[in-house]
Amino acid sequence: MGLSAPVDNLSDPGLEDAVHDRLSFPRLLGLDPIHHKVPDEKTVLHFRRLLESHGLAEALFVQVCAGLAAQGLLVKTGTVVDATLLAAPSNTKTRLARVFTR
Repeated sequence: MGLSAPVDNLSDPGLEDAVHDRLSFPRLLGLDPIHHKVPDEKTVLHFRRLLESHGLAEALFVQVCAGLAAQGLLVKTGTVVDATLLAAPSNTKTRLARVFTR
């Protein structure tokens, strides 16, 4: 989980929320939130700090990126966008204006 946060520009609380909110995150991380407890933000923070204190965070990230690249995948940073499409009548302001101008 700690390696996913920087790639997705997520804070530790944001990462915890994303794991519970989106199906793609638990799948990517190999977690099963239905049958197993998912690490909370404090656990992620402690793990990340432990990796950083031993100089392992960068090395681990490089290894993960190399493994993904060997499979033809490219790691990029970005923003996750969540959108919901709703059916709505077109031009509602015009209809309301007609009602009030009669």
